[in-house]
Amino acid sequence: MKTKHILAIFILLLFCTVFLRGVIAQDSTQRYLPEGAKARLSKGVIRGISFSPDGAQIAVGSATGVWLYDAHTGAERALFTDHVSETGLVAFSPDGKILATVWLDRPILLWDVATGNLVKSIRGTRPVDVATGNLVKSIERPVFSIPTVLRILEDNRTLLCEYKNGSFQLWDITTGLRIKHFNPRSPLYTSQFRRVWTSTFGSKIITGSLYLNKIQDDGVYAVLYKNGKIRLKNATTGRHLKTLRGGPKGYYGTQLVFSPDGATLAASGHPGTQVFSPDGATLASRIFLNTMHLWDVSSGKSLIDWDVSSGKSLIDSMQYLRAAGIPIFSEDGKTVAYQQFLDKVMLWDVGTKTFRTMFGKDLDVSIQELAFSPADNDRVASASANGEIRVWDANTGEELAAFSTGHTPRLTALAFSPDGNTLVSGHGRRIKLWDALTFTQLSNGVAPKAPIDALVFSPDGNTVNGIKAFRYEKETRGLIIKKVINEGVKSTLSSWNARTADKLSDLPIESYQGEAPVVEAPMIPNQPRTSFSPVGDVLVFSQNGNRLATAVNSKHAPEAYRFTIHVWDIPDGNLNCTFKGHTDKVTTLAFTRDGKTLASGGADRTVQLWDISTKTRILNLPSGKIRDLAFSTDGKILASIDSTYAIELWDAATGNKLASSEGQSNYRNVVLAFSTDSKILACGGRDGTIWLWDIATGEMFATYKGHVSRVETLAFSSDSKMLVSGSGDGAIFVWNVPH
Repeated sequence: MKTKHILAIFILLLFCTVFLRGVIAQDSTQRYLPEGAKARLSKGVIRGISFSPDGAQIAVGSATGVWLYDAHTGAERALFTDHVSETGLVAFSPDGKILATVWLDRPILLWDVATGNLVKSIRGTRPVDVATGNLVKSIERPVFSIPTVLRILEDNRTLLCEYKNGSFQLWDITTGLRIKHFNPRSPLYTSQFRRVWTSTFGSKIITGSLYLNKIQDDGVYAVLYKNGKIRLKNATTGRHLKTLRGGPKGYYGTQLVFSPDGATLAASGHPGTQVFSPDGATLASRIFLNTMHLWDVSSGKSLIDWDVSSGKSLIDSMQYLRAAGIPIFSEDGKTVAYQQFLDKVMLWDVGTKTFRTMFGKDLDVSIQELAFSPADNDRVASASANGEIRVWDANTGEELAAFSTGHTPRLTALAFSPDGNTLVSGHGRRIKLWDALTFTQLSNGVAPKAPIDALVFSPDGNTVNGIKAFRYEKETRGLIIKKVINEGVKSTLSSWNARTADKLSDLPIESYQGEAPVVEAPMIPNQPRTSFSPVGDVLVFSQNGNRLATAVNSKHAPEAYRFTIHVWDIPDGNLNCTFKGHTDKVTTLAFTRDGKTLASGGADRTVQLWDISTKTRILNLPSGKIRDLAFSTDGKILASIDSTYAIELWDAATGNKLASSEGQSNYRNVVLAFSTDSKILACGGRDGTIWLWDIATGEMFATYKGHVSRVETLAFSSDSKMLVSGSGDGAIFVWNVPH
């Protein structure tokens, strides 16, 4: 009997273990998926973080929505998303019931934290009714600028949004109506004369910051100008209060922040940030390359210049090191944090004006966002470019927690293995390998020396090849009259083990014409000097991994070399051929699967097809300005998108036009991909929508909405039953393909 009980308990524990593992897996890839999606492989770029009022949770604004994490364990708690709206800056109401988010010129979204429901959407100066989607009638002109601060005030109903252009808006979140609008710009600013005047004499507004007291009947806003001056104005009347001298003209920040009591204003920059302390009593600023500046708001007196490289006053240290990031105040206004470089954060005590501690110096990736815990002011959360969130003790700099979230940097490339079982994705300086059947990551990624802009598997599937964008190099001789003696393009092909992600090799890929290039051009008169410039963002592998092509669009290249197309054999890196035919920018390239034919589209309103074996042009098709090209897997059909977003299908052998979607303006297509069986054409749109078209009938039979920004890449699995899509904001979805 006892044995049976033990066996039952063992089975129960085993079941629970398997179940919990399933829950964790579901949380990471299956939570609140859009209709038609099988999995979410990446949550996208982190754009903003905020502690909940009790400090128990951390909200992350990202490309896939707002994610809530346990601040101690990193466990996922909730996801707020409608699969169409972008999120970025995030802010809780003081009572923790409402979560607000905004990104760029998108609407301000208000979420009910308890239910996860979207309760209101506010667009510009006009609120949007969530139920109907209709704009509330308004004759006011919207403010179009980048939001820099989002905060719900102490009354739990007033929302403050500050913009990079120095304007501010207050909203009633219960009604969606705007309460106040602060705009330091003169009405004359819109005239051409005003623009020239402000640009010439340094009175162009760089940014601003606003402080209001708790009952919102008094306050002050600070406006930073390009000439380095900061003007303080009464927030109610607009009356000028005083002018603070920041730094010399040209040394300015990009944001101001008040202390919580309005007594301090902080600034940092070049480019950097200025911020009022939360009480509004202090203004902090980083005006010079290495200093953060604090002002007393009431007197206008400079409190201290801090050298961010050492944490000492400039009186004690004159080290000049470049810094990055923005200063933030703790909620009690006693501590200010400033980011030095990209991975080090320094904390100072505002009252004593002394350096307190530093954290993040051991990180190998950049910190993107910072947030203080409002409950105790003793913790600082940081979000890194690789999606890792860490929590630090604000007094000692000790790391309290660290967890990976599944967020990634921007997406640069996607590719399936030949057997369809593995997927590789490129994210900035990292690649990730995924099991395409279980949607789990196979490795922790690697860190190439430079960003990866294109990826492909080798024909046997054992190797992943990646390459960064090419650069154009030109060697000239002569000081006054320069003669071009050599020019070419250059990049590096990197290879990794497709199972372990271990680096295998780096191979130079280059093409030159003229004299042999000088490895290191000596700085001697009449000797060769080398200049560099980007080639352009047109770069493509053949689907079988045997060919690589790029186009030279650099404006520094001479006419004879500009708009040329270069093709290399992979993996040996030998130049196969160079084509010259376009008379304007080459915008896109596409290989047939076997790499024997290359199609190119350009701003010269042509689509051209090239035979790699004979090194000749075989077709020149008139069209519009081309956005994207894709061959069907069998190589018989070429699809193109022009500047009107119309799709055209061409017979790849004869050049005859087979079909056109001209006039269907509702589909803002920007990227194309054929299914492996050549029966389906997938189209990705500017707004993140994906459409599937039946090639035989020309009918659209499926629509997917999950991305909230432009779709950058599409790839079908080997059996055509799955479609993987990626957007530049880092989000990756796997979709079911109906047949």
